[in-house]
Amino acid sequence: MTFLGSAAPALVAAHNSNGALAAIRDLGKAGVPVHSPRAPLTSPVRFSKFVSTDLEPFPNGQAPRRQLTWLLRAGRRRPGMVLLPAMDDLTSVIAGHRDALRPYFHLYYPPGEVVDAVLNKESLHTAAAGAGIETPAAWFPGSRAEASQLAMALRYPVVIKPRTHVGTHSWFKGGLVSDQSRFEAAYNRAMGLVAAGAVDGVGGAAELVPFVQSYCPGAGSHIYNLAGFLDHTGMLAGFSATRKVYQSPRRFGVGVCFEAAPVDSELAARLTEMLRGMGFFGMFEAEFIEADGAFLLIDINPRVFNGLSLITNRGLRLPLIWYLAALGDWPAVEEQLAAARRAEEEGCGPDAWCHRFVLESMVVSRVVTGRIAFPEARHWWRWVRSAKDRTLEASWDSCDPWPGRLNGLQHIARFIRDPRDFIGSIVRD
Repeated sequence: MTFLGSAAPALVAAHNSNGALAAIRDLGKAGVPVHSPRAPLTSPVRFSKFVSTDLEPFPNGQAPRRQLTWLLRAGRRRPGMVLLPAMDDLTSVIAGHRDALRPYFHLYYPPGEVVDAVLNKESLHTAAAGAGIETPAAWFPGSRAEASQLAMALRYPVVIKPRTHVGTHSWFKGGLVSDQSRFEAAYNRAMGLVAAGAVDGVGGAAELVPFVQSYCPGAGSHIYNLAGFLDHTGMLAGFSATRKVYQSPRRFGVGVCFEAAPVDSELAARLTEMLRGMGFFGMFEAEFIEADGAFLLIDINPRVFNGLSLITNRGLRLPLIWYLAALGDWPAVEEQLAAARRAEEEGCGPDAWCHRFVLESMVVSRVVTGRIAFPEARHWWRWVRSAKDRTLEASWDSCDPWPGRLNGLQHIARFIRDPRDFIGSIVRD
């Protein structure tokens, strides 16, 4: 265990994800004081002993200028904090305003245009092709009219997705289209959802036009996640891998169950080449669909992410590594990366990660609504119990127990307050 003593404090400006909780715990266990915005009672981080929620609520989903104003106010109040990447919008704002934020924070971010290119599927596909990384077939129409022309040439089924989630405060992640007769209505609906969630002052017309991707049936349960850190020279790197085996909602959603996986060294080398070429550095998680022996890149998260605690507990302490890089402590970064490599070689740490409350709620609801047969439900109940001592629970930690103890009640409160949340994340395909 690394203890930093009188360390610079960190700011994790997010409170609504298990990734934020994992980052807070990783830093807190290293002796880093962590601050976060004031969180609602349903927040995963609200009751963690490792965080001080003494800052005003963050204006999530609002215009970048309001987010920047919040950050500057927090920086003036507590100068010298290390500012961690916690959400897509926030990461884009920080990277795009590094000069304004640098007098108040320790930062380790590439330029804003680099972060935005990583988060935009069109530029990501272009970069992947240049590095020899495969992607699902995808088309990027510039307008409704171009999409209508494209519909006649597609091989169905296809998926309609947002090009980026930066500046689009919407739950919409993707919609499946089974045949051409349904395409126009589905595309118009997707365009409306993206536009309705658009934040004033972000992006342009192109970002509000969804793209079309070929449908890969394994996308809901065969996702290979390659998480890592790359420094600004492109020479220091570390990797760890998991497989997402269940997600919420089932077709297009966030991970509910992950299993540890070996690092594919060839894929890691190509990904490093791609990120270097884009000018990216920092922590990240790259998501690949496994299809017929190939890895197809679908997304990169340049921030904290769901399932992060499985990565940190297996030895690659990404939040701490990023924190040390922001402080310029490169000997400590190299020490952490070396320890992570040893842990990877020895297969240390837990074997799986599970958000148990969400998984069991999904399984029960899907049995009741006839979406899955009982044998499949039994498989998942056995999965979660088969190696309990080797499986991390999303919000549980014996040295920080209250987030885990209250997790189920927090979700029930959320679902009572907004039944659409329950239907959208637990019941919906």
